[in-house]
Amino acid sequence: MIFFSDKNKAKKKPRHAFRPTLADYARLEDRVVMSVTAANIAAAATSQSAMTAAQVRAASARALQAATRNIRNFVNAQSAALFANGTPTADQINNFKAQVAGAINSTAFTLSSQAALLPNSARSVAAIQNALLGSGRTSLLSRLDTALQNNRNLSSATRLQNAIGSGITNTLLGVRSAQNNFFNTTPLNRLSVDSSGNPIPLQQFISGQIANQFTNSLGALANAFPTVANATLFPNGPNNGVNPSSDLIQAFNAQTTNALGTITAQLGSNLALLPNSGLVASQLNPLLFGTGTTGTGANTGLLNSLANLQFGGTTFNNDVTTAFNNGFSSLSTPLNSFLGLQAQQNATLPTTGFTNVFGPNFTSSTFNNGFNNGFASSGNTGFLGFGTAPTGFNTAFASGFNGLNSSLNSSFGFNFPTLGGTTGTGGLGGVGIGTSTGNLTGGNFPGGTVTGGTGIGTGTGNFF
Repeated sequence: MIFFSDKNKAKKKPRHAFRPTLADYARLEDRVVMSVTAANIAAAATSQSAMTAAQVRAASARALQAATRNIRNFVNAQSAALFANGTPTADQINNFKAQVAGAINSTAFTLSSQAALLPNSARSVAAIQNALLGSGRTSLLSRLDTALQNNRNLSSATRLQNAIGSGITNTLLGVRSAQNNFFNTTPLNRLSVDSSGNPIPLQQFISGQIANQFTNSLGALANAFPTVANATLFPNGPNNGVNPSSDLIQAFNAQTTNALGTITAQLGSNLALLPNSGLVASQLNPLLFGTGTTGTGANTGLLNSLANLQFGGTTFNNDVTTAFNNGFSSLSTPLNSFLGLQAQQNATLPTTGFTNVFGPNFTSSTFNNGFNNGFASSGNTGFLGFGTAPTGFNTAFASGFNGLNSSLNSSFGFNFPTLGGTTGTGGLGGVGIGTSTGNLTGGNFPGGTVTGGTGIGTGTGNFF
């Protein structure tokens, strides 16, 4: 059954800011209006234990439908902006291509993460990534390239929207077909086993995979954090007696915020497959991003802990580990409760053995300069987009990736704090994080160009 709508092909008034509508994701949650209490969280976990394979299949189909509409909305908004001032230049077209490619990569990331929650999912995950990012002529990236090579498509925003929109529909119809084949041929209930090989309910298997992905992603970020911080803030070495400039601070702060945004986009999209996921998002949000409004340390949450680290000191690496483990321990309590998993005392993040949801052909340095492995050196695995980009990387790719993640997070209930332009203490000196309403360029660094994403407000403070 074809479920994709072509309503988005109608002409739209040009917009400069990227704000795709993600209302479809809200439907995944089967929301129930109730107060957020420990009892309600536990009740939600109990109701999930009876989820059937048919219900999981239906939720996966709705997620794919929502992802299709989200990427179409992104393309429509950016196409309108591309033609807002007349015929675009070659450089503008190239940046548009990179930005849309980044959004496609974000879509591949969240859909792959969702697919990986199921037993025996390796072939399903590979099918998604090859369909969206592969080198074959029918992949969505290839269709994007073909559409942009046709001068007729570049004559107006509407024609460009229709050409790329057709590619999106055809590609994701293929993903839907592969998804149906997976569910038809995979005995999910029989394959749902624990680490010892004992049968467990399908819902318990999925819950365990959600927790494992979150632990892996946060651990990978914690592992990469000290290296990226020192490389970004102290390009000449941390012991040269020179404090980081405000530009370097802003660059690193934007990277950190975008990295946490990537983790929450993955977590939110995974949780959206389960009923009542909005309940736990409201509990996790302050533990991640806090609720304070100043840069003085009044704000709580993991992001604020990282912003107040003393960079360049001899205990920096240990301080990073402590901040991440404290944050992880706090986050694990409501997350495990919602997922119906056993609570962990003094939970700590892994330090080795990190995996990447993307296949090796999409984590190599040849795929957008290694964006999906954090621009890590050969043989090392970093965190997506979190690192020092090599010369030649088009930051519009990061703009599309982080911009779509940011909008997803808003729909899932993960909201970044507003700490704008205040005087603070700690490593980042009260650098503020706010929400932009238009195009914001923060420099030539991964995630530095953010459309409708996170903005930076500078402050003052002591760095050591």
